[in-house]
Amino acid sequence: MLYGLYNAGLRVADSHKRNQIAIRPYVLAWTGLCAGAFLAHVYYLSFVTFSYSYNMAANVTVGILQNLVWIYFSVTRSREGTRGIWVWTPVFIVAYVSFAMSLELFDFFPIADALDAHALWHAATVPMVFTRIFLEG
Repeated sequence: MLYGLYNAGLRVADSHKRNQIAIRPYVLAWTGLCAGAFLAHVYYLSFVTFSYSYNMAANVTVGILQNLVWIYFSVTRSREGTRGIWVWTPVFIVAYVSFAMSLELFDFFPIADALDAHALWHAATVPMVFTRIFLEG
């Protein structure tokens, strides 16, 4: 989850370009912030207390932040004059992933002792793979 937020931040800052000669200071700061948050999270879970509820809360928080960054990316790109549906693709993906994530977060009792929210979550992740293949084309 944190890597997704890290990548979204780099995308917004346009610092992901392969032909970039120098590493910009904000890239180093963003990298340090994300790496520090990851190390603090792992340390807390490993050496302080392993709390499933804390881990879920941290992941949901980072996921929501990541979604907000991608929405910001789409809105700013559309205002800059970028045309076409492709500028809104991150928003569509955010909406789909949020729907799929709700299956994992809002668990329900199995239907016919076989179909539960976790199984539907796994089924919902399959189209995400095809979306990535289509976008990378």
